Formats: sequence, C-alpha cells, structure tokens
Amino acid sequence: MKYAYFLFTTSLLFSNTLFADEKLEASDLIGKYACTFTQDGYTYNPFPCVISETTEGVQLEKTAGSQRIKGLINITEDGFNFSGTYFCPFGDCTSNATGSFAKTDKGFKGTIKTDDNASTDTIVDLIKK
Repeated sequence: MKYAYFLFTTSLLFSNTLFADEKLEASDLIGKYACTFTQDGYTYNPFPCVISETTEGVQLEKTAGSQRIKGLINITEDGFNFSGTYFCPFGDCTSNATGSFAKTDKGFKGTIKTDDNASTDTIVDLIKK
C-alpha cells in the first residue's frame, strides 16, 4: 500500500498531464493576460488582453495597441475557438476574424485568420497574469 501511495504522490509531483482529462471551464479562462501578436516572423511587444464574461458570452479582447481583436470564445477540449473582429482603432483594417487556441503551460496560443485576404495570419500568445 505504501508503494502505491509513493507512486501516486510521485506522479503528482512530476506529471503535467494529471488533470489533462478535466474539461476547461469559463472560470479557468477569465482574467487578465499579456498578449503578443506575431506576423510575418515579427513578434510585437506584449499588450494587455482580457477574457471576461459578458451578457453575450465569454469574450476575448486585446485592449491596447494598433492592432486589436475582440470577440466571443467557445471552449473546446484543448482550449477555445475565437470568432469576432480584427481591427485597427487608428486606421482602416477592420475584418471578421476566427481562430483556434490551445492551452499552454503559461496560458494559450492560437492563430487568428481574417476574411479580408489582405492580412497574414496572426499568431497570438496569451500569458495569464
């Protein structure tokens, strides 16, 4: 019995996948994040993002910077899907956007695609604060 207990507690210490089968809940995602956009191999400085509950559902929003996203997310088995808008508050780059994010050890990482065919795909890293 002691050996089984040792194996179990050791797996708790060294396993990153012990709770891998647990489904993400909205409360797991809600909070403040630092997010970086990477386009064409260039990574921009991090800006604030937030995942919050609204009357329409759970929302992801990049709240600062010259390129932003805002839209609803749907939790998936491995992270979440995004559907919303990619926009530039100081210019004309508004487009519908969709994306898929996977859980990482520090937050989430995903790719945003726009429907305007003018923008390249944007890789987004969300690091929970």
